Amino acid sequence: MVIMNRRLIKSFTFNSFQMKKALLFLPFLALATLFTYCNKSDVSSALRGGAVDQAVADRACGDPCTLKLTADNLNTLNICGVTSNNIPCATCGTVVGTGFVNFTGVGAIQVRACATFYITNPNLSDTYVSFDGGLTFDLIPAGGCVAFTTDGDCNVL
Repeated sequence: MVIMNRRLIKSFTFNSFQMKKALLFLPFLALATLFTYCNKSDVSSALRGGAVDQAVADRACGDPCTLKLTADNLNTLNICGVTSNNIPCATCGTVVGTGFVNFTGVGAIQVRACATFYITNPNLSDTYVSFDGGLTFDLIPAGGCVAFTTDGDCNVL
């Protein structure tokens, strides 16, 4: 039993070679610790290139936007400026646009971000349309046309 205890005690002691390795390791540990904390940039500093509280504008211009469109009645509306086709269509002015679709009721259309699209009401009664699920409505008068523009976040302006 005494021999066993001596082996146990001997296994927890350092010989001279192990002591030299431990002492050589300490300066490297000190240098590594020093270099870890040197010359780091401040991560809480303000970003360069603009104000922090301003919205990002036009970051997705040209990308497709899927808009949920709701009409308050069953009038068929003509929409010009969708991305699903290249059919020529009438805008609110004399310019001929592309991307024509007829729309009735509730559904979705796909337009480009930062672009203008046009909704024409060829009917004899007014129609109200909503792009936010019915929270706000825009009037499309009977026989009239209204131009809408999307921003970089696909919000209708």
